[in-house]
Amino acid sequence: MHLYNRESANKLLPSLRQLLEEIVEKRRELTAIQRQLHSRHMHPVDQLLADEDGRLSRRFEQLDEELFALIQQVQKTGAVVKDLEMGLIDFPAVVDRQPVYLCWKLGEDDIRFYHGVEEGFYGRKPL
Repeated sequence: MHLYNRESANKLLPSLRQLLEEIVEKRRELTAIQRQLHSRHMHPVDQLLADEDGRLSRRFEQLDEELFALIQQVQKTGAVVKDLEMGLIDFPAVVDRQPVYLCWKLGEDDIRFYHGVEEGFYGRKPL
């Protein structure tokens, strides 16, 4: 497992920011398609709706594959994707001789927080 420090994790943020923005957008679209498909199956379906469901299903599968590929790109760096909706990722690190995660989410300029391995996002502490 690759361990990061604040500087090495911050160097990755420009490329990871772009990936996370794509991940969040694709996740939103997937969720919207899921809702559409679910709501349509609660009503009688005619041929037009069936054709539209097929199109939506194909788009859903395509987005799902694209999302998986983007997540793999992030994970290849050693970062861990934690939340697809928030655009939250963690970087394995050591702080005060303890294994931790450096924590970053979309909208933050740089890495300013960490949390224990078992704590998660709500246990974030400033670096």
